[in-house]
Amino acid sequence: MSSSVGGVTVSNSTVNTLIGNVNAENLNIYNAREVDGAANLAERHERLARLKRESRARLVERWMAVGLGESMANELADDQTVGTPQRIEAEFPHAGMVALVGEFGSGKSVTAERLHLASIEQAATDPEAPIPVFLEARFIEGKVDAEIRSIASGIGNPEEVGVYLILDGLDEPGSVRALDILGQSRRAILQWPNSHSIITVRPGLELGDTPRINYPEMNAQEVESLLGRVGASRDLQYSESASIGDAMRLPLFALIAAVLDTQDIRMPRSRGALLAAIASKALSKSGNVSDTQVQAGLRKLALLSISRNRRVPVGEVGSQRLIEAMCATHLAVRKGMTISYGLSIFEQYFAGQAILEDGLPEEMLDQSKLGAWQDALVLAVSMGSWRSTSALVEAIAGISPGIASAIVTKSVPPYDYDEDASLISYTECGKMLRHALAVWTSGIAPHGRQLGFTRSDGSVTSLAIGVQGSRLSWGIVSPSASMDLPDIVPAGPEVRDRCIRLGSGVVSSSYSAWPWEWALSQVAHALENALSSQDITIPDIEASQKELDWALAKAIVNQNPMNHRPIPVDIAVEATDRLLERLPNNVQAVSFGKRIYDVELVHNFGDRLCRGQLLISQGCLVRPYPMPDLREQGGSWIWSGYAEEDLRVLVEDVYGNALHIYEALVRANFPKLLSALGIGGALPLRLEGTLVIGRGSEDYAPPNLWSKPVLLNSDAISIARITVQNRLPARDWD
Repeated sequence: MSSSVGGVTVSNSTVNTLIGNVNAENLNIYNAREVDGAANLAERHERLARLKRESRARLVERWMAVGLGESMANELADDQTVGTPQRIEAEFPHAGMVALVGEFGSGKSVTAERLHLASIEQAATDPEAPIPVFLEARFIEGKVDAEIRSIASGIGNPEEVGVYLILDGLDEPGSVRALDILGQSRRAILQWPNSHSIITVRPGLELGDTPRINYPEMNAQEVESLLGRVGASRDLQYSESASIGDAMRLPLFALIAAVLDTQDIRMPRSRGALLAAIASKALSKSGNVSDTQVQAGLRKLALLSISRNRRVPVGEVGSQRLIEAMCATHLAVRKGMTISYGLSIFEQYFAGQAILEDGLPEEMLDQSKLGAWQDALVLAVSMGSWRSTSALVEAIAGISPGIASAIVTKSVPPYDYDEDASLISYTECGKMLRHALAVWTSGIAPHGRQLGFTRSDGSVTSLAIGVQGSRLSWGIVSPSASMDLPDIVPAGPEVRDRCIRLGSGVVSSSYSAWPWEWALSQVAHALENALSSQDITIPDIEASQKELDWALAKAIVNQNPMNHRPIPVDIAVEATDRLLERLPNNVQAVSFGKRIYDVELVHNFGDRLCRGQLLISQGCLVRPYPMPDLREQGGSWIWSGYAEEDLRVLVEDVYGNALHIYEALVRANFPKLLSALGIGGALPLRLEGTLVIGRGSEDYAPPNLWSKPVLLNSDAISIARITVQNRLPARDWD
């Protein structure tokens, strides 16, 4: 009997028998037949054996990099249950691509190696099996097609038997290069028969319509088993730090913590400190070369490697003696005349250290290249002092406040509080908070005053601050009430009435970037409220103008918002004239329920109504979307008044217009944030959705929309495409 793992048909005696136990001596040589023309069986045999050795070596290097001894690293490499694909409760496809999505250190790369080893075994016993190919995205220098053909040489012809491609760490070269590699890989898979690919990637990269499988974190039992396996305390996972407690569910960080525990090293409170501790331990292995020299070499290697997305010639890093010392730490690995990091997370760590000490490299001043450095920046901001962190965040915010905000959010874990820590004086805290608030509000200028953060002269309003141990009390003083106050005042009842926002709580003071995170949360909260209440001006584009005209027309004639009947033009004109006649001359706005409209807007509406410039059909103002066609809606659900096709068109039109309005709003008001926003960074796009509808006995059940974005060329226009189904789509959607 047999089963399939990742599209590779294997013996049903489990995948374990297949992977890790293959060597050059026991590879089965099938009956002699022609293999890719000139490629002979002996060469194929040796090349497959080499792929197996390289895969096993990567596993060993990975575990030695986190501080495990060579014996334990080899033991884990030979234990097929470590990283077994069976951990994933999902079926891998037998064709096309699938992305294995998991956090840094989740173990997805180890599972990918196990799948690669299984595909090597399959190719060793079946000349018609796809050619096994393993590529690390950060080291792809040229075209993916050329890289695949180079590895396949001597094994077989991709055009005849196809390939089984493992593409590891797609996100690591940065989003621009990653999407290029993804597109090239997809074309390669599609052009060859019997081909498929497993991609490992962290959350956040927009993958379009590529199917995804979420890689699971370890449960408590798995963490306990792994810790016991390497001789650490099984209770290590129950850390006082929330950040470390969460990290322990990821094998990489669990192993690092285990190594520190076995060395009786006190457990750090953050992931960055965890990496710093293991890096310090690794530097002690560098022999006769000083730690300072080795650390400088590792920093230089990290900067060169990230900037080039490839292995670095040893001659560019340092002397032969320095290279040997760097490799002795097991953090760096030499391959021929090049050197690289065995684990990219240490590459990012040492790059972050270099940035903290020397500032941003020149190439990072280009916003399009910031993505490749984001992990290094997160680690730097999470570990630096207030001064170095502030210089760094401020510099990034000047390039892209959106990317800067993402970095700060990742750098300060939520709810990771040290109750025993004490904040500095209220005045110093206030200065830090006010400085951070000034930088964030400059990124959303000119809305700082509208959101209640800046005075009429552009300066940040006063802050009322109180400090007690690790607890912060704060108030943001109304700009109009702060003109006679110092910039920082003590929190108390005498200023409470002047504040537009108040709060208190324990802050994550273990992280020097906590004031940046606090200020960012205030701006985000104010923005959310302003957008929800539609206080931010929407640009005058067709989609938004038609919606505004219809809403205003119904408000003027006092028609229920849920009533979409056409409004006769003469009734709308009469009601508009009557409204404007009774408004005093000094009134600037008029309210209809919760909605407030500028009087100037009402005048403009009336003028265009009289000139016939609104959406009019058969003498009536009409809704810019399909009308309910089943029955009067009254107080029923919106969807219940539509037949399936009209509901589909309604959803498609509404979402299509929403994309246009969203893009116009962000470009007009927050252009510096566009590239860092989830949808904004992916525009233009096609939103593909499936509307799942139940009728008859299920009429009470609301429809569900399952959708996913598909990237379009930069010169395209965003659209929505919706289909209807009466059951849930048989695939994963967002």
